Amino acid sequence: MRTVQQLMDMSGRTTLITGATGGLGQYMAETIAELGGDLILVDRLESNYSPLKEKLKQYRCHVECIDCDLENDEHRAKLTQEIIDNEFPIDVLINNAAFGGTTDLQGWVTPFEDQTVDTWRRAIEVNLTASFDLSKALLPQLKKNGNGSIINIASIYGVSGPVHSMYEGTDMGNPAAYSVSKGGLIQLTR
Repeated sequence: MRTVQQLMDMSGRTTLITGATGGLGQYMAETIAELGGDLILVDRLESNYSPLKEKLKQYRCHVECIDCDLENDEHRAKLTQEIIDNEFPIDVLINNAAFGGTTDLQGWVTPFEDQTVDTWRRAIEVNLTASFDLSKALLPQLKKNGNGSIINIASIYGVSGPVHSMYEGTDMGNPAAYSVSKGGLIQLTR
């Protein structure tokens, strides 16, 4: 019988995390490194990986950082090709990146009738299409060791619509595209 410690051991395993420099991504990276795993950190172009890499030094794990605009299918193809060409082993894929947009992005955090198709498409592309695309493209890599895993990070808003009163008096909001894309990600996972 295997112990919990053995089940949690990530030694000899590599995890690719999208959205790695964001809040959740950093916690995931540090947890996997603490459990002995190596990392491929993926985030937007010109992301600052330095603070996270500095934190990860204490775990003596191998860390690769790759910039990728997940909104762009050519960038996603380049990412998967780089992984294949460099023979990076991948045991776990965590689709964590999310298009949350900003309050100053036109057509995003605004009343429903003012939300735009452009921001809708951007959210669907990052939050759903990129997860589908990367999962499909990296599946052969994940199968190599016979024990690959795909973890998709969704949101409670993918199951239950947002309570807009939570955002009153703030610049925050929850556009329809965010909830729809996260609901789609839950269904893709199922």
